[in-house]
Amino acid sequence: MNIQVLLEKMDLHQIEQLKLAKQAITLLEGRRKSLLAQMAEIDDQIAAIKSGKLDPKQVLPSAPQPKEPGSQPRARRSVGGGLNEHIVEVLTAAKEPLSVMEIADAVKQRGYESKSKDFVKVVRVAVYGMDNVESAERGRYRLRA
Repeated sequence: MNIQVLLEKMDLHQIEQLKLAKQAITLLEGRRKSLLAQMAEIDDQIAAIKSGKLDPKQVLPSAPQPKEPGSQPRARRSVGGGLNEHIVEVLTAAKEPLSVMEIADAVKQRGYESKSKDFVKVVRVAVYGMDNVESAERGRYRLRA
């Protein structure tokens, strides 16, 4: 069948689907080739261990070394600083006082990550403890002048 005739029978969606299918197949074939190479390497290692040419210790992962408590610095969970820094940035950019919920939403939009189930409560506690934040009106906060 002529390619032009085939294309005339297909709509743009079908052509796009074919293009995506081709990309997916190419990707998967590459992954398959890589996995086959890894399997061949593993087969070679198994044969070498069985024949005594390879020490099994070279294949086994080394035992993890125990870490001393407090030896690692605490991981940052956010981009651009801690929670207080994010709150200050949000309040600096705000044109009017914000509620704790608005502050929490803006902090998350700025890239702060938290695993807290009640992030608004975390922000509320932080805001109450910050000397440079004041209550502007009931339930709304701004930076102290």
